[in-house]
This record gives sequence, structure tokens and C-alpha cells, in this order.
Amino acid sequence: MWNRKFLFFIPAILAVGLFSCYIVFVCFSGLDNNITTYEKNWKITDLNATYDSISLLEYRIPSNVKVGSSVVFEKVLDGSVPLRSTLRFRSYHSKVAVFLDDECLYRYGYDLKDNQLTGSGYSYVNMPENVVGKKLKIVFDVQETAACNTSLSVEFMTENVVSDYFARHALSLCTGLFLVIFGLLLVCFGIAALGYRKSFVRLILIGFFAFFMGTWTLCYTKTIQVFSMDFSLNTFLEYFSLYLSPVVFEYFLLNMFFRRLEKRKRKVLWGCFAFGAAFFIITSILHILDIARYPDFLMVFHIYILVSFVLIVGGRVLYTRKAGMQEKIVIVGLAVFLCFAVVDSFRFNVLKIFPFFVNNLTMTILPVGTLLFIFSLVGSFLAYVYGMVKEMSEKEFLAQLAYRDILTGLYNRAKCESIFEQLDKGNDDYAIVSIDLNGLKKVNDTYGHSEGDEFLKLFAKAFKKAFYGMGTTIRLGGDEFLAVVRSEHMCDLNEALVDMKRLEFKYSEGLPVGLSASYGYACRGDNNLMRATEVYQVADTKMYEMKQASKMARA
Repeated sequence: MWNRKFLFFIPAILAVGLFSCYIVFVCFSGLDNNITTYEKNWKITDLNATYDSISLLEYRIPSNVKVGSSVVFEKVLDGSVPLRSTLRFRSYHSKVAVFLDDECLYRYGYDLKDNQLTGSGYSYVNMPENVVGKKLKIVFDVQETAACNTSLSVEFMTENVVSDYFARHALSLCTGLFLVIFGLLLVCFGIAALGYRKSFVRLILIGFFAFFMGTWTLCYTKTIQVFSMDFSLNTFLEYFSLYLSPVVFEYFLLNMFFRRLEKRKRKVLWGCFAFGAAFFIITSILHILDIARYPDFLMVFHIYILVSFVLIVGGRVLYTRKAGMQEKIVIVGLAVFLCFAVVDSFRFNVLKIFPFFVNNLTMTILPVGTLLFIFSLVGSFLAYVYGMVKEMSEKEFLAQLAYRDILTGLYNRAKCESIFEQLDKGNDDYAIVSIDLNGLKKVNDTYGHSEGDEFLKLFAKAFKKAFYGMGTTIRLGGDEFLAVVRSEHMCDLNEALVDMKRLEFKYSEGLPVGLSASYGYACRGDNNLMRATEVYQVADTKMYEMKQASKMARA
């Protein structure tokens, strides 16, 4: 059994392996191996002072820099710059201008409206063929306090190889795209299934969470520049999705755990959700009204996430003895996600403190943790659906059992009464066949009840097969049977009765007493709107007439 299960997962494992190999291939094939990193001997001028011959790794934009002030980076280019190259650097919430011997080669942000979010992203500037001995000047006009404590990394690449960054971050790009598309699919499926069961709102919430985290991944890693070079829009989407994601996730937790939690734990979860929702709404209003910017509230957001983590995890809010498989999967997934978040936070802070690690630690692993977390949420929902389907199947089985005759497998008297009630509510035509099995008492008295049970089961088999597809076959009890035939099959009724006789003869082989049954039927038509019980009484009367005629013939 284990081997079969293992073989079932082999295609999935192979698919993941092939996809991983493809990502690795894309990464290596898209890399630019002719990158010149300019770090040393820069002249930097900011609000505080002018620094000569300083390394970019040693410089950070001062924390007291004022919005609107400029930071200027200058350097005379030497022969290490490729003849035909592209300049790449990252700007942080600043307007940027690039000059070569006072000739402006590139400008960004100066056409934006006053107080509009400038954003951050990677700029690419195509350089002239001969740049040796010329002075490169990069001017940052700071627009947000979020630009403080950031550094500059300047790289020259061979011309038209701007895909290098995306090759280095192919994993983040693919992960982000997958989360966005996967999230949209979950939302669409959840909305379509919502009319079937309200609990599918969880699938919608998982979809939105995946979509927002995928959007944040693309924006944070700047791989969204594959589609958009608008730094302002990209940064807006980054913070919008970042601030909204925990709100969606906490509402998901409320939906899943609320009924299982103690009153105190409910209040904690509600409080975290309410603060997150209020934080998102207030910051969005302030941003739209140009009163403040999303990046200004990043520290508050980090504190909110930390406090929520301490309250929910440290306070064991999600812990409950009644936790089922779906809750356990969510908790495990959350633990994995937090581990990735801690490691990535460590990477980020090491990068800020020790910038010489920049080439080794630029790739974030948080998107992978996010992907695993989303899979755990989907897994928990599948566990919930499995439990729901299992419960419904058990209820359906019990309901069917209540309407089934245990010996023959036919419907019983309770089902017959239910069918009669439904027939009386409508005006459709139908026929009722009343059947009485001959010889059952003789078989029971002479050969025993076990033989009588076999006698009943063989007749039920013939009866059910003869009327298969025409209507409903019922055992009322003892040797009494009944069939309800739908209007479209009433013309085939006599043929079914003949077929029943033929099958009786066939299944009688080897029995001490041959199978035979007396029957009578009655139809309800447009001019005969009787109740079902009245139609049955007519059919039953005809059956007894046939039974009496049979007895007289044998006498």
C-alpha cells in the first residue's frame, strides 16, 4: 500500500524537480558575467558635509536629512568601464538625475506632482561609448524620510543585458507570479462555490492573501519592473498589499478558529484584526489625501506585526484541545513562515550593518516561506473540505439506510410514504404496480426462514432488474412489493411485467419452489387526479383479483 502511495507522488516530485532545473537554467543563462561594480573613490555631498575618496559601502544617507535636500555622488570614470555599457543603480524614495560631464543622461521623478509618492526601484541608463575620463554625477533629491540610512550600489553592465537582475531573482519572480495567479484562481473558485456553502469564504480569503503576498513579493524584490517601470505605482502596490495582507490573514483565522476559542482568546484575535483594519484604512486615507505617505508608517506596522505575533503565538491563542487536522496544518504552516521571516529579517539587518555582504545576501527567501505558507492554508482548507464531504456522505448514507430494506436492498415503506407525498404535490402522470410474491409462506414453513430470505432476495433481484430505469422499486414488507413508474415509461409497463416473469423463471432454477408473483397496476391521468394512496388501492385490488384467479386455476 505504501509503495502505491509513493508511486502516486512520483509525477509531482518529477514536476517540481523539472521546474526547479528550469529556474536554475534561467538564472545562469540570464546572468551578465561582465559586471563592473564601482564602490571606491567617490565624492559625496549631503546636507552635513562633503566626503572625498569614500567608498559607497561606508556611506549611508544621514538620518537627519531633510525632505527636499539633495545628496550628490560624483566620480571620474576610468578604463574599467566597458565600451558599451549600461549603468544600473537603485533609488530610494528620491528624484534622480544622472549627468556625464554636466550632460543629463537620465531623469526620474521630476515630472511627478508635488507630494506624490516617488517610490523606489532600479534605474538603467545607457552610457555613451567613450566615458573614460568623464565625470559621472548622480543626484538624489530626497522625497521621503524612508530614503534615510540607505546606500548606493553602482554597476556597469554590458549593453542590453538588463535581464541580469531578473535572472538573479528568477525564484522571487516565479514565486510572486505564481502566488498572484494562484490567488486569483482561488478567489474565482471560492466565489463560484460560495452559493453552495458559506464556508468557502475561507478559500476566498486564502486567495486574497496569496494575491496580496504575491504582489508584495514582486514589488519588494523589484521584479515587477518586468511589467512596469513606474516606481511610484510599484511602491504604492508594495505597501498597499503589505499593509492589507495581515488583515486578510487575521480574518481568516477568525473565520476558522472563532467558535473553538475561549472568550479571552476571541477578544485578542478580534483586537489584532480590528487594529490591522483600522491601521490600513487610516494610512490609506492619509496617503490618498497627501497628508502622509505609506512609508512613514512602516515602523508602526512592524510594531503591530510584532505585538500581534507575541499575543497570538505567545498567548497560545490558536491553541485548543479541539483542534483538528485543518487547524494543526495552519499552525505548522505559520511556524514555517515565521522561521523564514526571522531568517530574512536577519539577512536584511546584516545587509544594512555590513554592506560588503551585498553580493551574497541580496536574494530574499521570504517569498519561498510565503509560498509554503499558502500551500499550508490550502492544505488546511482541503482537510476541511474532506471532513465536510465525509460528514455529508455519512449523513447521506444514514438517510439512505433509513429508506432501504436491509434484506433486499430495495426502498422500504418509509420511502414509499415519502414518494406518495411528493406525487400528491404534483400533477404528473404515473403508474403504481402492486405485487404479491406467491409461495413465501410455504417456503418459510417447509424449508425455513433462511431459505425464505433467499427466496425474497432472488425475486427482488428479478423485480429490480425488470423495472430498472423505469421508476422506483419498493418492498413494503413481507411478500408485498410495489413499483412507481414515471409517465414517460408507462407505455413500457407491460413489457416490464413480461420481463419480470421471464426473470422469475430464470432465477427459479435450483429453488424448491419456483418464483411467481401476482400483480395489478393502476394509472393516474389528466382525467383521473386521484391521490397516490387511491391509485395504489386500485392497483392492489387488481393484484388480488389476479391472485384469486391464479388460485382458482390451480384448484
